[in-house]
Amino acid sequence: MKKTWVSAIGVIILMVAAFAGAASVTAAASYTRLDSSGNPVPDSASTWAMVRDNVTSLIWEMKASMNGAMNYNDLHDADNIYSWCDSNPNTNGGNAGTPGNGTDTESFIKTLNDAHYGGYSDWRLPTIKELESLLNNNIPSPGPTIDTRYFPNTQQDFYWSSTTGTASIYGVLGVDFLSGIGCYGYKGGYGYVRAVREGQAPTSACMATLDGNLLLHIPYLSYVDPTTGTTVFWTDLAYVFNPAYPTLIPFKLTNYAVINNPSFSCAASTLSADLKIHIPDVLFPDGLTHVWVDLMYSAALSTDGNAFFVVSNYGFILN
Repeated sequence: MKKTWVSAIGVIILMVAAFAGAASVTAAASYTRLDSSGNPVPDSASTWAMVRDNVTSLIWEMKASMNGAMNYNDLHDADNIYSWCDSNPNTNGGNAGTPGNGTDTESFIKTLNDAHYGGYSDWRLPTIKELESLLNNNIPSPGPTIDTRYFPNTQQDFYWSSTTGTASIYGVLGVDFLSGIGCYGYKGGYGYVRAVREGQAPTSACMATLDGNLLLHIPYLSYVDPTTGTTVFWTDLAYVFNPAYPTLIPFKLTNYAVINNPSFSCAASTLSADLKIHIPDVLFPDGLTHVWVDLMYSAALSTDGNAFFVVSNYGFILN
């Protein structure tokens, strides 16, 4: 019998069972390293310039050179501390904070944008909600309570947000990556800074789809080879239940082809050198449900010349 949308609901139930509930999965983190031009690089890369949060689509600045010595000639020096400053009366909570000679947050953001870091000039301080989204509560104090595989050189200390406090015009909210909590900072004090910008969500033409027959179509899948550069494919994978591995969610590679002259702005899904696929947006057959999905190659299932990938992580996209 031909599978229907009811079968897809069954897959969702299987996903929920396999990953212990949708609530915990929704909060799962997924990141992609980016080079200085905003192109994805594999997790095996030793250097990268930015990090994309695949759940929120936010792009985060990378920090470097954490050696205990401040260097304001290097915008990304992890040791630099800044006073909080916002000269805009509409956003500063009634007090502009403390300006400095290149050592306040407003000057930092302006210099970053003037330099067109990563090719963009819309960098800003994160809101408290955005900054708290980087916390990894599975890492105990003294931390740093963040995924250092993607965010190395993070201080075990207080980082500024753009969110002003309500109790006092002199207060600003921030995150302490020592204890892993949000807390108040004083505008006359100093803290660390990590800039952020809005990432570009995939367009409908880039969006992967799961149809009623549980065929997963990825219209743009980019693979970055350090020697030959970027190759982009379209790819089809079909869900195939394997009774020997009832808790896995396996997809068999059924078809693919290289895309000549691709639109790189549309190459939203990525294939890493260790054969892990990240899909930032999959539209389900109901036309309403969106999820992001990570898959990894399974050598155990890939027999008789077939290539199988299994779901390793996923989360529902709520907005």
